[in-house]
Amino acid sequence: MVETGVDDRLEASREQAIERGLEQLIGIMTGEYQGLDEDHPAYGMLAEAERHLEGYRYTRLNGELGVELRFDASSIKAELGEREVAVWGRHRRPLLVWAFADFNGQRVMLSDRHTGYTVEQLEVVEALRTQARERGLPLLFPLLDWQDRRSLGYADVWGGFTQNIREASERYGGAAVISVGLRRTSTGAWRGHWTAILGEESIAYRSGPGALDEVIGDALDLIGQRFVERYAAIPGDPEGRRMEVVILGIEGLEDYVAMQRRLRQIAGVDAVNIRRVEGRRAMLELVLSHNMELVLEDLDDLPQLLVEPLPSVDFGEEAGRVVRAYRWRGDR
Repeated sequence: MVETGVDDRLEASREQAIERGLEQLIGIMTGEYQGLDEDHPAYGMLAEAERHLEGYRYTRLNGELGVELRFDASSIKAELGEREVAVWGRHRRPLLVWAFADFNGQRVMLSDRHTGYTVEQLEVVEALRTQARERGLPLLFPLLDWQDRRSLGYADVWGGFTQNIREASERYGGAAVISVGLRRTSTGAWRGHWTAILGEESIAYRSGPGALDEVIGDALDLIGQRFVERYAAIPGDPEGRRMEVVILGIEGLEDYVAMQRRLRQIAGVDAVNIRRVEGRRAMLELVLSHNMELVLEDLDDLPQLLVEPLPSVDFGEEAGRVVRAYRWRGDR
């Protein structure tokens, strides 16, 4: 669903809103957050935006007239595939965000879980959440318990000390990581120092000076685009869309259910199909929405799975299609 403002309830205004809404949705899917230029392969879709519309209703948006637009995401994704446009699917890995802000010398670690914040501190948290939501970036804030507070400080994120950020993030599993230190200048403008960690890669950004929403939004535009570049794939592209893995050490039905549920939570895994079961071993086919290497990175990082050497797999000729073997360790 997409929300956008509308001048009135006339058909012409609604048609313009539908076109804007589709452009916004395509931007979230492809990382084109600032809109599509005429040279973009998906630009032609805007002229027939209503073809992808499932329904709409008028509402209030920031106190003004707005419209909620419900699009058929599958048909949009299919057409983007026909136009060879790479898409980051809706099953997105959470992005762990370490957020610190300096309020007149008081440096605070922020989270959406905490209570007792000042109005100014809540504004920063809400700006982060709103700007991320508009770009389809699912944020995961840390617990902010004693371990988090001991592991990381404002100086670490402002200075972009990547190793410290990685170590503090280990307890949260395989989530990709964003860190930001925000500081307001004497003029009231904000500056931000950002680090994005994607696997072994890390990228540093500086944003501002400017208004809080702009400083956060400008950085998330760049960070979101890098995540799209990493995780997007052309819909319908058969290359790398399926792979087979073997899971060893399955003790019973409860393990099968838990194992399949956990695999379906991996970003880029659209479906888990059981191809063959023998005793405590299962050969699985994973249907993927982005490239195999990135899915394997996430599988290798799962604490429930232990990588096994492929020679330990014995399914006859079928074993030749297996790309990885794991031992199930259960939910630990």
